Amino acid sequence: MAGSNFFDLSALNADRLKQRTVDQLADGFRDLKSLKHPQTAHRYRAETGFFFDFMRRFGADPAACTQPHVLRYLDYLASETHPDHPGDCWDECRHLPYAPSSRQHRLDVLRAFYEYAIANGLALPANPCAGLSVPVPAAEAIDHLGEWEAHDLWNGAREHSYRDGALIALLLGCGLRKEEARLVRVENLGKNSYGPTLRFWRVKRRFWQTINLPAPSAAAIHLQAGDRPSGPLLPSPRWTVTEAGLREKAHLSDAGIDDILKRIARYTGVRPDDFYSHLGRKTSITMARTIPGLSLETTMTFYGHATLKDHQKYDAFAHATFKEPIYNPAQGRDFWQMAV
Repeated sequence: MAGSNFFDLSALNADRLKQRTVDQLADGFRDLKSLKHPQTAHRYRAETGFFFDFMRRFGADPAACTQPHVLRYLDYLASETHPDHPGDCWDECRHLPYAPSSRQHRLDVLRAFYEYAIANGLALPANPCAGLSVPVPAAEAIDHLGEWEAHDLWNGAREHSYRDGALIALLLGCGLRKEEARLVRVENLGKNSYGPTLRFWRVKRRFWQTINLPAPSAAAIHLQAGDRPSGPLLPSPRWTVTEAGLREKAHLSDAGIDDILKRIARYTGVRPDDFYSHLGRKTSITMARTIPGLSLETTMTFYGHATLKDHQKYDAFAHATFKEPIYNPAQGRDFWQMAV
């Protein structure tokens, strides 16, 4: 039988217990960020993982990162083809070259991570990302639908079904993200002195937001809602049981939204091989920023951008690309005039 020293831990090095590997620090960084938003935290962890893999392919240690390592990584992200290095990098290399804003974003993630890691015991004399930046063009190109594409998509979806019209209204008219659109519920449709409203959950900043609906989008959304008092606006064929114990149709999944959008793209002829949910949001914001006299703060609030930096790139692109205002068919001509 063990003696009194069976659980004696005095032989262990206390400093060693406090030490954490760079991967453990990255996990801690992710957990810290997840307090604000889990999806953002997951993406940040993936991006630190990409950098760690890049370092290790060349036999370097991410825990001993220097500024030349970071510069070499930024050059890799900007390259047309991947550099000659060992290891399977297909998941990253298939996206090369990354846009300047994407490279700056990854640099920001690494800067924040190493700041966190140094504060939590990583033995580096300084943040290897300090003082570095990626020149980002003022009017970097933003993928968006053309004016006629937006009209064809809007008219075709509404003619096909109430559900398809409501989905395009949420994406193109309201600029919702896919995760926000699929979770919209009928009971959160309302009305105030300015007209129809929608209350929904902002997935990026994690709060409930209420917006006034543009008249064309409101009509399409209310047609899909019908006379139902509650439940998902875009239900799936599956059934579920709510927290209150009520049986109702489940919300569409992300994959379900993607499948519907592929079908819409095929029968409308709008980007049949390259239509994705965020294209509606990008188009909606870009078109809104062409409206003269419309303040950045108004559209920034409506579209739920967390920082002015996120929103200004749409403004710069719209002003550099379009000389005349473009009115979103899912919003009509009067919506932003009323907002102003």
